[in-house]
Amino acid sequence: MICYASDNGSEGGNEYGTFNTSYSPYAGSRYRGQTGGLSGRKRFTHEGVVRVPGVISWPEGLKRNGVKPGNVFGEPIIGSDIFPTYLELAGIDIPKKDKQHGVSIAPLIKGEPFKRSKPLQWRNQDVIRMRDGIWKMIVDPSRKSLCSL
Repeated sequence: MICYASDNGSEGGNEYGTFNTSYSPYAGSRYRGQTGGLSGRKRFTHEGVVRVPGVISWPEGLKRNGVKPGNVFGEPIIGSDIFPTYLELAGIDIPKKDKQHGVSIAPLIKGEPFKRSKPLQWRNQDVIRMRDGIWKMIVDPSRKSLCSL
């Protein structure tokens, strides 16, 4: 199984930045990417940072589990879900002494019902963000907010 994922959002304060060279085909600017209208960019805890694309490739394993190629799901996952997923699919128990922040998404990959057992969690310096279903909570030194996605 191979997992491909983007790295937490687009860089910089806007879509375009500058190159260090003058031979750019874009008149000295470089494209930094866009967030699809979501707020926040790299090093923030907003949706434009944490909602990034990912692809899982496991042709024989998916076929063996009856999952058709091209299956798409919108369930949010986090990088720390990958290790427990690999262990479960390999039939290896997570040692009790190891504290895991992620959960196995093996049921999701197999096309089975999936219910996350704990909220997704992000931390960026002094800002903490948690998501549980449609609820998102952000806590930083100046405010606390809870909103429905």
